[in-house]
Amino acid sequence: MDVATDWSKAKTLLNLSRTSKAWRAEALRRLFSALGLQLRLHDIDLSLVSGIDKTYPDRSRKADRIIRKVAVILSQDYTRYLSHLMVSVGDLDSNIPRIYRASSVKYIISEILTRANALQSYEFTCSPHAGSTNDVLLGHDFSQLKILTVHIQRGSQSNRPYRSGTIDLRPFLRRHPSLTHLGVHDFDAWDPSSYSRQRHQRTLPNLRYFAGDLLTARLLNIAKQDSLLTVALSWEVPESGDPSLFSWDKIRGSFSNVHTLNIHTKSPILDRQLLLDIARCFPNLVVLDGLRLSGSMIVSLVGELNTLHSVLPQLRDLVMSSSKNPLIQDPSHVDDLKKAMRHLPEIFPALEVCSQYSGCGIESCKVTLSYAEDGTASKFKVSYLGMKPVPQNLVPKTRLAMLHDFARESLGLLTGS
Repeated sequence: MDVATDWSKAKTLLNLSRTSKAWRAEALRRLFSALGLQLRLHDIDLSLVSGIDKTYPDRSRKADRIIRKVAVILSQDYTRYLSHLMVSVGDLDSNIPRIYRASSVKYIISEILTRANALQSYEFTCSPHAGSTNDVLLGHDFSQLKILTVHIQRGSQSNRPYRSGTIDLRPFLRRHPSLTHLGVHDFDAWDPSSYSRQRHQRTLPNLRYFAGDLLTARLLNIAKQDSLLTVALSWEVPESGDPSLFSWDKIRGSFSNVHTLNIHTKSPILDRQLLLDIARCFPNLVVLDGLRLSGSMIVSLVGELNTLHSVLPQLRDLVMSSSKNPLIQDPSHVDDLKKAMRHLPEIFPALEVCSQYSGCGIESCKVTLSYAEDGTASKFKVSYLGMKPVPQNLVPKTRLAMLHDFARESLGLLTGS
C-alpha cells in the first residue's frame, strides 16, 4: 500500500489504525514512518512546521499547539515507527524573548531522537553558532542509520553571511559506521578546520555515496574510502573570501573505487588542469557528469595528448552541459561539435557515449554521439527536450507531503481532540 502517492490508501490506513486491531500496528508504522519538524524564527514570532500537520502562520500560540501534538506522538510511542526524520531549527537560543519555548522544542527533539531506535534516514539543518542545539542534534546514536544529510545554515548580519564557525561532525560519523549515504552542505564556510583533520580508519567504512562541495568533501580524507562509489559535488566558489579553500588539491585521493562523479550548480570548464585534478582524485571513473565542454575545448585537449596519457582510462559515459543552445542559435555549431566529439576517444579510449545538454525550457536539447569498440563514431542523435509542464494534479506527492495533507485529521481522531 503506497501511502506516499495515493490519498485513498492513506485514508484507508488511517481508518485501519482506528478500527482494526490486526492492522493497527502496521497502519501506524506506515503513517508515522516519516516526520518533518521545522522551527522558523521571524523577529520574536515563532512557528513550527511538522510532517504530521500543516504550516501555521507566524503566531507563537500555534507553536504551542504543534508542540502539544508532537508530545502526543511521544506519549503514544509512535516514534518507534520512525525511519525518516527531518529537523530544521537553526539557533534556538538566539530568540531570547522565547527562550522558554526554545527549551521546550529542544526537549521534544531530544525525546524524539532518543526513542527513534529504528531511524534509517536523518536530515537536519543547523547553525554553527547554536552549540546547545547542535549538541541535541548530534548527541544521539542510531544503530540502523544509513543516510545522513546535514545543511549548515549560517544566517547573516548586515546582508553578509556568517562565514566563520564550525560544526565538528567527525565524532558523530565515527559512532555511525553503518552510514552508506552522506550529504554535507556548507557552501558559505570560510573555516575548513572541521573538514581537514587526520585520518581515522574506522570512520565510514560502508560509505557508498557522498554529496557536498569541494570544502565539505574534505571529510572524505578522514578515512580510506574503499566502499565509496558515487560523489556529487556542487561547484560554486564564493565571490569573496579565499578561493583556494575550494580547490581540488584539498581533496586527498585517490578514491580508486569511485565510478561516478556528478558536478552540479555551476558547470566548470573541462580544461587540462581540471581533468588532471579529477583523475588524481577519482582515477577509475566510469561516468563523468556536469562539465562544460565545447568543440574548441575538445580540440585544445586533443592537442595536449602527450600530457594526458592514460587519464581516466575507464571512462565510458561523458555528460556535458552548455548554457547556449547551438541548435536554435546556429545549426552549424552542431556540425562543429560533432566533428570535435569524434576525437574524444583519443583522450578517453574506453568512451562509449558522449552527451551534451544545452539550452533551457522549451529550447532545451540533447546531442548524443555513440562510439564503437574501436573508437569510431557509430551513431549521432539530436533530441529536443522542451516539453509542457506536468499538471500539478498529476505530480506524485512525497510521503511527507501526504502526511501534511491527512495527518491533522488523523491526529485528531487518534487522540480524540
